[in-house]
Amino acid sequence: MIAMKKIVLLILLLFPGVLFAQQVKFGNNPAAGKYFEVRGIKMYTETYGTGKPLLLIHGNGGSISAFTSTIPYFSKKKYNYRVME
Repeated sequence: MIAMKKIVLLILLLFPGVLFAQQVKFGNNPAAGKYFEVRGIKMYTETYGTGKPLLLIHGNGGSISAFTSTIPYFSKKKYNYRVME
């Protein structure tokens, strides 16, 4: 029984989306997304929240999915950031 509890806990820690289903389709949200032309490169960004800008930049080969928990956290009114990825 203890081993089963450990397995369930491990799954929940490794896959937090199991508990907290993503409400917003980050990376595919026409209401928040916009393309910019930067030195000949077409760059896609999404903006959430209001207030001071907070720019999130994912690592090489990463995507906006790396911030599925971070974006909602900082874009809440209590933190008052305009989160841009």
